[in-house]
Formats: sequence, structure tokens, C-alpha cells
Amino acid sequence: MRALWTFLVVVLGAGSAQATILYGISGDDVGVPRRVQQIDTVAMTVNPVIDLGDGSTGYFGLAFRPADSRFYTVAQDNQGVSTLHSFSLGSGTTNPLLALGTGFVGGLAYDPTGDRFFGLANGLGGASSLFEIDTGAMTTTLLDGALGFGLAGGLTFNGDDGMLYALGSDFGFTQTLFSIDPSVAGSSAAASNALGMGIIGGVDYDSVTGSYFAVGNETGSSELLDVALGGDDTSLFGLSPFPSFTFSALTNLNGGVAVVPEPTTAVLLGLGLVALGTRRRAV
Repeated sequence: MRALWTFLVVVLGAGSAQATILYGISGDDVGVPRRVQQIDTVAMTVNPVIDLGDGSTGYFGLAFRPADSRFYTVAQDNQGVSTLHSFSLGSGTTNPLLALGTGFVGGLAYDPTGDRFFGLANGLGGASSLFEIDTGAMTTTLLDGALGFGLAGGLTFNGDDGMLYALGSDFGFTQTLFSIDPSVAGSSAAASNALGMGIIGGVDYDSVTGSYFAVGNETGSSELLDVALGGDDTSLFGLSPFPSFTFSALTNLNGGVAVVPEPTTAVLLGLGLVALGTRRRAV
């Protein structure tokens, strides 16, 4: 039987040995979600980077904005009041940017094509709502207030198909990856992939490998799984045991839009030699 809290990687399409460096927020030594962790999917390592804030506030959701090379997260106080913050890896100090309201614990995603953020808020009874967050105009706009229930496991943006993907849980802790079209007003969440049992603490799309990563945590341990869309999961490796403090967010530095890799220096040199030889034969 699959462990209840696991570290998952959801892969669409063929796998890749290319390393993806992920960043997540986990609990600190006393369980407050504020410790930024770096996760190397090939070296199979998880290393703490910094602790955010002074321990009086938890952080939920994580997104990276390449334009200013800063991370964005949602701080929530003990009254449930949510505020958008930004920070850099060089400092644990976060800068408050925008008051969001209450209950923004479902995840945070960044769309580089529109320079906008999306956030999931959860109200009484677990009802989920999708908001657009504009840090330029400093506004939040409700896009869909009736997505369903339990979308609190994480949110990510796939710039290759323009869709948002969120992890949700039913009352039996069965996890499902949902797709949401942010361009359609009142778009409901459509189930994309059933992930089985567990409580998920972040989901992320890597545009370079075309993979979806997710974090789940089990009391005392974690493992990395490869889950094919519509297929079974395969255990890749076990992670170092964690205390029973869960991850609350996940992101990477690649952004949500695929970047065409530039030719390497060796390839350019080879093309130059071919061109030179062709020119000499033509003289």
C-alpha cells in the first residue's frame, strides 16, 4: 500500500535524466511552515536554504518570478489573514506586498506570459476559489468562486498549454490533479489524474522536462515517485526521513514556459568548421 504522505513526481510523457532543481517550503524545527528547501531530482538530495520570518507566521504557496529573480509566497497569521510576500534566497526577510484576504492556503502560481499570479483560497467547509493577483496594480480579482472543495494541495501554471493545475483532496484524502482554464470565466476544475492516498504539499510544472512534481509528506519519512498520467506510480528513491512537518509549497526557477535551448559551443564550432570547408572547396 502506498504511504499516506509521500514525495511525488508526476510525469507527463517520457522521463528525463536532466536535473530539476526544486524549491519547497517545509516546517521548521517546531513545525512552522517557513523553511525553504532545495531539492535536486537527480542527485536525490534535500538541503535547507533559509528560514523565512521569525517563526510567528506560516508560509503557503511558492512561485518564482524570473523578471526580478525573486520568490513569492503567501504569509498567513494565526487569524487566517493572508498577505503576498516576496523574498530572495540570500535573506530570510520577506517583503509584504499585498493584503489578499483570508484562507489563501491552496497554492500560488506565476504566469510569465501575462506577468500575473494566481492564488487559491479556501473558505469554510473547504470551498475553493481562484483569484488573479496583479502586483503592478496591487489588486486581486476573483476568477472563479465555485471550483469545488478541497483544492488545497498546491497550484502551478503550465505556459505550454496555458492551463493551471491544482491538487485537491476529498474527505478520504484521495488526491487528484485538476486542470483549470484561467482564460474562461467561471471555468470549473476538471480532473486530470488520480494520485491515490496522501496529503500533498505543493505541485510544480517544469517546462524544461515537461514534468509535474508534487510534494507529499508522511509522518517520519518521504519517497520520490514517478506517476504517469493515467497510469501507476513507480517509486524512484527514498528521501531522508523528515519529522512530521509537512511541505506547504513547491516551485522551480525555469518558469512556466518552455525555453528553446541555445546551441552549445561545440555545436557552433562544428558548424563553423563545416562552413569553412565548404567555402574552401568552392574557391
